[in-house]
Amino acid sequence: MRKFCGFLKIPDKSQFSRFKLNFLDNLNDLFNNLVDVTEEISKEINPFLASILITDTTGFEAYVTENNPKFYQSQLKKAQLLMLKNMLKVKCLRLLILILMQN
Repeated sequence: MRKFCGFLKIPDKSQFSRFKLNFLDNLNDLFNNLVDVTEEISKEINPFLASILITDTTGFEAYVTENNPKFYQSQLKKAQLLMLKNMLKVKCLRLLILILMQN
């Protein structure tokens, strides 16, 4: 890909982000036009396969909080704390019921 695009070195993530921000409308137009051009050709070759939508995002890693392992750890800790708090509330309620039943 680097050779095909003529890059001497692989650009940084931020450069790709800036490129996307600057040319988002142009990229959308490009892909929409590609669909217009290739759709009829695909239908002629195989109508059934042309009707199927396939997506593959395995090569893309979105730069979002959810991809950060620390995010998952913090969410897990929050869930564990919530579970402990709920368990404490249940134990306190049981204890209160026992006390009230004895009186």
